[in-house]
Amino acid sequence: MLVGQNWDWLLHSAQTLVVLEARPDDGPDFVTVVEAGLLAKTGMNAAGLGLVTNALVTDADTGEPGLPYHVLLRAILDCATVTEALKVLQAAPRSSSANYLIAHVSGAALDIEAAPGDFTRLYPLFGEDGVLLHTNHFLAPRIHPVDLSPWAMPDSIVRLQRLRAAQAQARHLDDFRALLADHADYPNSICAHPDPEDHPREQGATIASVLMDLTARHLWLAAGHPCQVPYERLEIVL
Repeated sequence: MLVGQNWDWLLHSAQTLVVLEARPDDGPDFVTVVEAGLLAKTGMNAAGLGLVTNALVTDADTGEPGLPYHVLLRAILDCATVTEALKVLQAAPRSSSANYLIAHVSGAALDIEAAPGDFTRLYPLFGEDGVLLHTNHFLAPRIHPVDLSPWAMPDSIVRLQRLRAAQAQARHLDDFRALLADHADYPNSICAHPDPEDHPREQGATIASVLMDLTARHLWLAAGHPCQVPYERLEIVL
């Protein structure tokens, strides 16, 4: 099971969220949940590979040229294995920080924290008891750039603690639905809502929540706050 939550600035939430089902000439068919006009974000492909992602930020995010974030996300959805996806991330310098949680129907799974730069700034993380969890800050013990994520997104730390505390009991789809609708530390919760104390341009919120079953190639989407919008299984053929 792969789960993902898209937490975005309200300034951007007016963008149309789309479900893009693609059948490229080269590479596996794939489906991705993404803002209209962008290449890819959360998704899975016909090879049984699934992808979810988190924003990260370091003091190395200075706008240096490199492979853009959404180009990398799209390239990962062309991959047939987790190893291929890792090769994509280390093939050339990247322009920005991000976290890539990648899993495969075979049981292979890897979380890769990436800072701007080459392969020396990739930090793979391994699951505990078959579980990988990530929010919006680096978990690798030693990274070369300074992690600014806890300053930019301080709620990330509490959200990760809530995930770790609850995931051990999560076994079924309904358990994960409830977890992704969690309101502990509201409004900066797993299911995030606008904080009225923040400037309108600084407010953030959950705008979509996704569950994936890579074995069955099923994807469920809550297009909005998962505490308010029911998950619907998308009718896709991969």
